[in-house]
Amino acid sequence: MPLTINYKNSTLSYQMFGGGKEYLLAFHGYGKDAESLQVLEKHCGEKYTIVSIDIPFHGNSVWNEEKGLTQKEWKTIITLLLNELGNPEKFSVFGYSIGGQVATCTTWLFKERVNTLWLMAATGIGNDGWYHIAVNTQFGETLFKLFVTKPNFILRPLKWLTVLRFFTPTYKAFIERKIDTLKKRELLYKRWMVLKHFGVYTDKLKKQLNTNNTKVLLVYGNKDVVVKPAAGKLFAKGIKNVALLLPSEGHHILTDKVLAKAATHLQ
Repeated sequence: MPLTINYKNSTLSYQMFGGGKEYLLAFHGYGKDAESLQVLEKHCGEKYTIVSIDIPFHGNSVWNEEKGLTQKEWKTIITLLLNELGNPEKFSVFGYSIGGQVATCTTWLFKERVNTLWLMAATGIGNDGWYHIAVNTQFGETLFKLFVTKPNFILRPLKWLTVLRFFTPTYKAFIERKIDTLKKRELLYKRWMVLKHFGVYTDKLKKQLNTNNTKVLLVYGNKDVVVKPAAGKLFAKGIKNVALLLPSEGHHILTDKVLAKAATHLQ
């Protein structure tokens, strides 16, 4: 049953799975919802109570503010959530795909309280170039708005870039599934823009992870054409307490086999 945190005119929805002593704040992938992360319970539900949170414009979360979330606002919201959980001194954070953007930001904001940062096929570690351009530059945002109503200026080049092998057919199909209707493009715009301020400087984040001896678990599919495994390899460099797994998987990496392997590194 979904639970909620109210903030101004908006609502953050979340669900809880497992019964472990430590809380794991978990953030799902693009187009998914909190329930999609119930798969974690089977593999780490004894260690963690998983608090799976609907990212704004996903699941049952409702964002009614005029502007996107600032990091200060997000810290306030997560503080309200932590208070509902009894204000634990320490907790861990999980992020899959775009949920990685939220997970890394959350870890940065609560750096001294995070035991483990667990990322799977995640953005938010310096591998979000197109996203950054689209939401953080005037030129990119203008094109992004135009794309919502007139997508062909993106779709046509995508087709030819695929023919020229700059993109794989799998990646092209993935993109097209996300933007093939006006409703999907409008949602894409809202979902990306609401998180526009969530970027963190990876070098500073890594320094803090080392300072606080935060454990880091990175799982990136060797066959992933959406979030390349090179990002995980680069982020792992210089982190003292890190495990990097590169299973032979694509972007849909939340499988029993991969999660079972990942869970062995959470002990």
